[in-house]
Amino acid sequence: MDRAGPRIQIMNTVTMTLKIGVLICALAVATGCKPTQPAASPCANRLAVIEGCKHQYALEHHKSAGDPVSWDDLRPYIPDSWTNLDWKSCPEGGGPYVLEAVGQPPKCSLPGYRHSVN
Repeated sequence: MDRAGPRIQIMNTVTMTLKIGVLICALAVATGCKPTQPAASPCANRLAVIEGCKHQYALEHHKSAGDPVSWDDLRPYIPDSWTNLDWKSCPEGGGPYVLEAVGQPPKCSLPGYRHSVN
């Protein structure tokens, strides 16, 4: 009984699948395919860091979702490189941030996707 037949068919299928994948990648590069999501803005980056600080504060102080958080609570968790920055407002437009409770992302008072952590 010859088992080479099914093995060859499997290898041919795998080889063809790889070739198709390489072709799709080559076409994407050749046509200048760009990511669908724009790069994060300075505001969104800052909001993400603030959200991380909130999580760290909540873990260390046994806070639950919905518990209030103040800017003073977060001060020990804010990066040292932000010491001279106005880290409570948007670096792109100066709009103040709304901290929100534990479990909710901080928000920028300015509209648009560039001013959101999500």
